[in-house]
Amino acid sequence: MTSVFYDLDDTCTNTTGILCGSLENVQKLRPFEGLVAVLGRADCQKHLVTSGVESVQREKIAVLGIALYFKSIRVCPEASDKLILFTEIKKSIPPCDHRSIVVVGNRIDAEIRYGNMLGFHTVRLKYGKYGSQKPRIKAEIPDYTLNDVRELGPILDRIGRY
Repeated sequence: MTSVFYDLDDTCTNTTGILCGSLENVQKLRPFEGLVAVLGRADCQKHLVTSGVESVQREKIAVLGIALYFKSIRVCPEASDKLILFTEIKKSIPPCDHRSIVVVGNRIDAEIRYGNMLGFHTVRLKYGKYGSQKPRIKAEIPDYTLNDVRELGPILDRIGRY
């Protein structure tokens, strides 16, 4: 079974555009169009790995109404801690399924780099404040780059056939 690790901010919702660095509009957050359909796939096991203040991240998840789609939700203080969480979650996945682990995120210096370091498939959603980042090292080059989360379905289909 394909396991997909999702980032939250600017991967599942337009955090940068709606919040603009302030929490006063958190109730206005909505999932990206097409996200719920992708999350609802029964052929994928989903994990949400996000960084920031835990209470704030959990509030965003509650407002979005997406918690029920994830087998696990993990929050770490800093994006650099995601490597540890990815490694921990990988241990819970049967080794025969390791070749079909996918990381979906918008930061090439975090989700994409760590996913590549662990040998996962990497999908960059080119969006938000990190949308214009350029790779500085090979580990920051994603396998796939998307402008819209609705493009993710066919990629998951392809990876699931490995």
